[in-house]
Amino acid sequence: ALKRIDQTIPDVHDAAKLYLSRANMQKDYLNRTMGVVIGQWGNDTRQAVYQGWPLDAQGVPPDSSKNKYTITFLPGQLPNYRFFWSITMYGLPERLLVPNPIQRYSIGSNSPDLKIAADGSMVIYLQKDSPGADNEGNWLPAPDSPFSAVLRVYGPGEAEQAGEWKAPALERVK
Repeated sequence: ALKRIDQTIPDVHDAAKLYLSRANMQKDYLNRTMGVVIGQWGNDTRQAVYQGWPLDAQGVPPDSSKNKYTITFLPGQLPNYRFFWSITMYGLPERLLVPNPIQRYSIGSNSPDLKIAADGSMVIYLQKDSPGADNEGNWLPAPDSPFSAVLRVYGPGEAEQAGEWKAPALERVK
């Protein structure tokens, strides 16, 4: 069972099936277990939706000891929400928050220094070292190891609840 769970984790890009009621999930024991393994205490999709990046755009698990990454939201591509959205960084294999010099463990709509470009796009930097003073407001510090980043949208819009909205890819910086 543990082997099957480990094999399934990279295929979970949208947690909508992981946090339903017992009545809705019935005997879907794999997804019920995945909900606990990936993120215990998840909410129903009416309250929050979760998306992650188990793989980068090249299909490889992210590792900030080897690469720097960005997530670029194009104009109009930010999630719709009533409350807020955030991306949280976890080190692997522990799945714990990542200690870092600026004490930032998540970044999102409530981050005071987050910068949106004049065209409405926004770049989030996921890397172990600062991307430079001009970009530090959009930096989510990563560990010197593999990591997991999770996007949460609280009070999601209809497209987010229906699974029609997708987060942009996790891109390696060249």
